[in-house]
Amino acid sequence: MKRAIRVAVASWLILGSACTTFAIDHNYLTQEEYESLESSIVYSDKGIVVENEPGLGYLVYRDAAGTEKVAKYYSGEIKVEKQPYYDEEDRIGYIDQLFPTFNFDNRDTTIGNIKPGDNIYIQFDDEGYIQYISAYNDYIVRYGKVHTFNMGAGSMRSLVLEDSTGRLYHYSIGQDTPISKASVPYSLGKLKEGEWVRLLVNQRILGAGQIEETVEEIVVDPDSKVISGIYRGELVSVNPYQNTIGIKNNQVLQKNGWGRYESINQLRVDPKTVGTYYLGNAVSFDYIKNRIKSLDGYVYAAVESFRGKDEAVKLNFQTKKQTTLEPTTVTYASPGVVKLLTGEQIYLADDAIIVRENRLVGPASIMVGDRIQATITGENKLAAANILQGVAEGSLEVYRGRIKRIDNYQTFEVETFSLLEDGIWYYHPTPQTFSIQANTKFLTEKGIQMNGIDEFLTYGDNSKESEVYTIIAKGGEAVAISSMPYSKEAIRGEAYLSESGDIRLKDTYYYDRTKKRWALLSRKNATVNVEVSPNTVIVKEGQLVSAKAIKPGDSLMVMMEKSIQDQNKQDNNTGNENSVTSYTAKSYIVIVE
Repeated sequence: MKRAIRVAVASWLILGSACTTFAIDHNYLTQEEYESLESSIVYSDKGIVVENEPGLGYLVYRDAAGTEKVAKYYSGEIKVEKQPYYDEEDRIGYIDQLFPTFNFDNRDTTIGNIKPGDNIYIQFDDEGYIQYISAYNDYIVRYGKVHTFNMGAGSMRSLVLEDSTGRLYHYSIGQDTPISKASVPYSLGKLKEGEWVRLLVNQRILGAGQIEETVEEIVVDPDSKVISGIYRGELVSVNPYQNTIGIKNNQVLQKNGWGRYESINQLRVDPKTVGTYYLGNAVSFDYIKNRIKSLDGYVYAAVESFRGKDEAVKLNFQTKKQTTLEPTTVTYASPGVVKLLTGEQIYLADDAIIVRENRLVGPASIMVGDRIQATITGENKLAAANILQGVAEGSLEVYRGRIKRIDNYQTFEVETFSLLEDGIWYYHPTPQTFSIQANTKFLTEKGIQMNGIDEFLTYGDNSKESEVYTIIAKGGEAVAISSMPYSKEAIRGEAYLSESGDIRLKDTYYYDRTKKRWALLSRKNATVNVEVSPNTVIVKEGQLVSAKAIKPGDSLMVMMEKSIQDQNKQDNNTGNENSVTSYTAKSYIVIVE
């Protein structure tokens, strides 16, 4: 009975922790009992659920240090909350549209609904039993093509996904993972290299900046047209007998924008298969033939080349008021809206012509982190877009891991690793082996060590086993190994000056790890002086370079140990960040994007 009363009061303490007083009925509790119960929650912890056994009254979880712990509880005497990540309505609604089997229950109240993989926060009483537990899942969507897929043996399959920047993601796929194609169930055994897929990934936060990922569902893209180009011009004729349209002042979308004007171009059309849209509405090609002979505006055409002839496979008729944006990064994406790093919000619909790697795709194929080249209407609706292939990091990847084993002068293995992507370290609970070459660079706080390979050994007083390193690798080859601190804070901006070994940035954004989004550093466009440390690594066009290789106009992402706000606290005595005109950032990783 006493324990039941303790649970009730502990719940009041949890829910009212922000208050200064509590409403307590002393007919039930004496002051002595109240003070005893108030102090009964003696410690808290957080981690990832490995196993939950409600019938036996315990769960197993892994804490931020990777240690598995057993936590006991009484099923009827525990306060349980389960909720999704913040901003749940937008995120869950978006996922519901992309993945047919996804189903999220936004609030559960029993311990039986705590599942393996849940992120949990636990409060314990003085007897070591759980008094309160809060759990949540965080889902993201990854999009790319199948690089390799191995059915293997047992219940798990191996999938390597390659995104549009060339980055590889390694996943183990359970044989019962839901998979579909064109809204029809699909077999894992049919999945083949080169197919484009969308993965629903459950992220599990192990610690600051460390994330473990599990694939919950797979959606395979329908077979799509191969596009040779996006055309834009003024409609001057429609030939109903030859099924062609005439376009004057024709332009082709190129990497640097719309190309030069050309004379009248005749495009073939298959009335049975062409997708046709007029001012946002889906219409038949017969409507265009019968109602519209010319247009005071533009027609956008996705063109497929077949046997030397151009055929329009999708047409989008729009008014003349159009704006073509400079290529920029997508910071938010849903099937109906995307937001750009430059601040624009663009609305998406089925009439938009979107091309990714020469494939005609739909609005749901635009992902956060994509670099997009967009033309929009006066209502900020997307008319046409090309998703540009990223070249930021080339073939180099940035890893961080603890050394498990060293085969002197040849290879070394990390027990698990984190991989840097767009300012976030993604955790992979699998070992990774890297080779060491004669030209592998070893960096410490003193700079490049000329005899570093002779000291990177498994024995002796300076054994490097169990040490944590940042590794710059090309495939399985370690290009550089650095003892830099854990750099989990990120900024990005445009270089406008590079001198004296340091780099200066303008138009700077910082990554808000709490809200998981990029935010403008200062409305006054404060400059940032990026200091390069002796063990800083700089990646440009797939190569390690010095700070001198940074040129004005380069777009940079900078990783730091401390946030830029914390590094400049003493200089910002006003408390108003927008009044600061310059910042200093001590860098450890610099990537030219």
